[in-house]
Amino acid sequence: GFDFPHTPVLQPEDYRKRSQNYTYTVPDFDESELTTMPKQLRRQVQHGYCDHFTAAEKQAMIQDYFAFCAYGDSLVGEAVDDFIDYCEKHQQPWLIVYVCGDHGWKLNDHGSVSKFTPWDIDSHNPIIVVSSDKKTFPAGEVVTDFTEFVDIAPTILAAGGANLAMDRYDYLDGIDLAEVVSGDARSRDYVIGESHAVTGPRAFIRTKDYVLSLQTRPDKQRGLNMEWALDASYSELDPALYHMPSDPHEVNNLAFDEEHQDIAQRLKEKLLNIVLGDGRVEVEWGPKADGTKIHRSGFAPGAHDGKLEL
Repeated sequence: GFDFPHTPVLQPEDYRKRSQNYTYTVPDFDESELTTMPKQLRRQVQHGYCDHFTAAEKQAMIQDYFAFCAYGDSLVGEAVDDFIDYCEKHQQPWLIVYVCGDHGWKLNDHGSVSKFTPWDIDSHNPIIVVSSDKKTFPAGEVVTDFTEFVDIAPTILAAGGANLAMDRYDYLDGIDLAEVVSGDARSRDYVIGESHAVTGPRAFIRTKDYVLSLQTRPDKQRGLNMEWALDASYSELDPALYHMPSDPHEVNNLAFDEEHQDIAQRLKEKLLNIVLGDGRVEVEWGPKADGTKIHRSGFAPGAHDGKLEL
């Protein structure tokens, strides 16, 4: 794996000069957004606050970031070309699953330069699958169905010949992306995600129209207070609810809007039943990964079924 795009931004000079030929749109930020922003997200924004930079500094920040992305893409391209050449030389079928796996990056979005938050700009990640089998993975086809990172393992295993219907693969939560492409996979009404970042644990559930995120624990300690959110009040969960069709940049928090309380409560119940129940396992690695503390729960079996009607 390549550790980019990420800070520190260390792109070669020729890539930097090329990027400086472009003028990028800098996301606008209005500090009034902070008034309805959940405390947990507000702390994260302030941790990476960047709206105090000058317009020129913001432009340079974005130019350098995309120059580093371009440099990274070139390295991936070299690795991919060599891999395909090797497989074709040895007459072997091949599959490449390319994923940007450590979340997105805000570039003055919400006034911050960082990741860690459940807004779409942070959590929307591409998965690109390329294969010598063009029937299974047609070249150039774009699929916009919901997928999750747990789909990567079954995709690779199935391509390698594994029969995922066997009992030995029951532990897999994901779907073979070949079946997503063909339309044979079960459709998802939502996806979930969770972070344990600078501001502490937070989980989200995203549908086509809505995204709800909640604080899931009172502090950052792994393995402790795992069921705190089940008894906490709605306000203690520090909720954020956004309606994507009318608010694609997720600025207007509707979590306490009277007309959206039914939606918020249904999403809350579904999310907590999944991330706190349904066979949840949390591992607390020791400071040197030399010991573990495991928490298991199962009070809502089958909650993560991909189905949700609003």
